[in-house]
Amino acid sequence: MNLIAKTQKNKNKIIAAILFIILISFSICLLIITVLYSQAFKRCTSKDDKVYSLVKKYPNLVYKRVQFKSNAGQMLRGYIYYKKNNIEAKKGLIVVSHGFGGTHIDYLDEINYFTDKGYYVLGFDNTGCGESERDSMIGLPQAVADLDYALRFIEKNNEFKNMPILLFGHSWGGYAVCAVLSYSHKIAGVVSCAGFNSPYEIVKTTAMDSYGRWGKVILPYLSLLERIKFGKLANVSAIDGIKKSSVPVLVIHSKDDDVVKLENSIYEACKHLNKTNVSLKLFDNKGHDIFLSDNALKYIRQKRNEFEELTSKYGSYKKIPKKILKDFQASINRKLMSEIDQDMMEQIVDFFDNAIELQKNRSM
Repeated sequence: MNLIAKTQKNKNKIIAAILFIILISFSICLLIITVLYSQAFKRCTSKDDKVYSLVKKYPNLVYKRVQFKSNAGQMLRGYIYYKKNNIEAKKGLIVVSHGFGGTHIDYLDEINYFTDKGYYVLGFDNTGCGESERDSMIGLPQAVADLDYALRFIEKNNEFKNMPILLFGHSWGGYAVCAVLSYSHKIAGVVSCAGFNSPYEIVKTTAMDSYGRWGKVILPYLSLLERIKFGKLANVSAIDGIKKSSVPVLVIHSKDDDVVKLENSIYEACKHLNKTNVSLKLFDNKGHDIFLSDNALKYIRQKRNEFEELTSKYGSYKKIPKKILKDFQASINRKLMSEIDQDMMEQIVDFFDNAIELQKNRSM
């Protein structure tokens, strides 16, 4: 009897030791993934994010600063833009949701175009970006939470009472403007450009591209970490919002997008959806900056090739002589680089105009 008890006691010790090792290994792995995740979503601040200096390039563009709290009490900041003396300026409010690694001012050309067409525009910076608070962007689902709170701010503001609300998003923002349709906001229309469908799928692709077969090992930890950070929001995809909504949605993508690959796109997720309120537009060679003109895209490719040649010549970016690098940067025609595709922007505005009319007819 004593021998059996002793054997069982030894087994229990072995089991306890194995469980302890598993727990320690799990904790270490989760800690490592947390650190890597934090690095990937560290704060993003544009080198030139002073709105007052940038707006000078746009005659008659008026702006005023706004701020509002997001889901964890962090303050988000942005601007309301409109055209001076434009009597049609209140036909609708377009909310711009920006891409990953940038701020809303990266879309000032688009914002200026929208105001030229008689719209008010709210451009704001997501958590951990630009002028908004926090030292981290938190994660991909955060864009949905921030947009949700931006819409709450609008709905409580008497200035925008009875004004149709429309959403325009690119990349990260393209995902957010569709996923936020899972909430109960009154939206007239949505345009999503180069957006990914699922945060998990885009993180999975990035992990596999970056770490190869080890990417599969870290995926469960990434999934758990996002679940801890965002709860149910971690699993909300763009198509989830689209399926729940009858709001007119225009999804635009390009086959050659090397940032959000077609397989991970909202376009691909919606391809067989067959909803009458969803319109799809696919280009062949617009890349990720899908609303830029063909001239701008061609110029960007040219300057990118020139930079790659410099990097190859000197061995790395850090080894390029300061004067050579400065001369290259000075040679960039930033106006041409940001030139928008007028035809596409006109189609987007027409889509918004029609969405407003549809909303008016439904409410009559």
